[in-house]
Amino acid sequence: MRTRFSPTYPCLLPVPANISDNTINYAGRYRSRARIPVLTYLHPVNNCSITRSSQPLVGVRNNRSIQDEKLLAAIFSTSRQEKSANGSPPSLEHESSNSSLEDQYGVQSDFDFSNAEELEDEVISAVQSAPKEPKPQVYGAQQHNLIVDARPTVNAFAMQAVGLGSENMDNYKFATKVYLGIDNIHVMRDSLNRVIDALKDSDVTSLGPNRDQLARSGWLKHITGLLDGAALIARQVGLQHSHVLIHCSDGWDRTSQLSALSQLCLDPYYRTLEGFMVLVEKDWLSFGHMFRHRSGHLNSEKWFK
Repeated sequence: MRTRFSPTYPCLLPVPANISDNTINYAGRYRSRARIPVLTYLHPVNNCSITRSSQPLVGVRNNRSIQDEKLLAAIFSTSRQEKSANGSPPSLEHESSNSSLEDQYGVQSDFDFSNAEELEDEVISAVQSAPKEPKPQVYGAQQHNLIVDARPTVNAFAMQAVGLGSENMDNYKFATKVYLGIDNIHVMRDSLNRVIDALKDSDVTSLGPNRDQLARSGWLKHITGLLDGAALIARQVGLQHSHVLIHCSDGWDRTSQLSALSQLCLDPYYRTLEGFMVLVEKDWLSFGHMFRHRSGHLNSEKWFK
């Protein structure tokens, strides 16, 4: 789909073929900055996807969007097999519509309908005595599609007071949701400043870094949360053969980090120099990461004087 309805999205958005442009437009009204769930990675073996978006506009009234639910359901069902258990395509009509009671259960079709009780008993007896087809055995990992909210649970619920929030899973029964507890950019920036304070004199003096100050910065906690989240996403896609939707608030900071790190785990191409360049362009530049604001060079001029 080629669109410009979201100014922070690329012009080409891969979406399921059975989703109309009208559904896309209405779904965009339910997501912050119209950042709808769109594909960012498709596993080459099992066709399971990593999609990304921004937070939904749930609010205190628990608003919902049928179009958003339809879009996400279509994304999460794209890798399902359309064949039956014996490998043949499913028929459009049930077999009973193409065969008579006589063919299926040995019941004569020339009934005397004046005696309905005997007719009912004979049909029930024939159905109960018919051989039952065994249920197909299912082996291996089963799909457990996942919605990953990168924020702390308290933050996600607090956003409902201003008309935002997180998905009500009663409306997304085809998936489960986890919160990763990764703090926002303001907490991250404050933590990074504490790291800089602890390290700033270690290069110009014989004193080592202030280890107590480093521990109090909380920086390792943030890094651990990101790595644990990326590992969870990689396991869901690569091992559990499941789809994953990632979002945080606006979907361009923590979402980009989790998406890129999980793809580095899943795909060796992104661990090459060329692949890493593609990954940065695809998951950071194209999806609106604000490098100028987030790099913090202008905010940290005092450290370079």
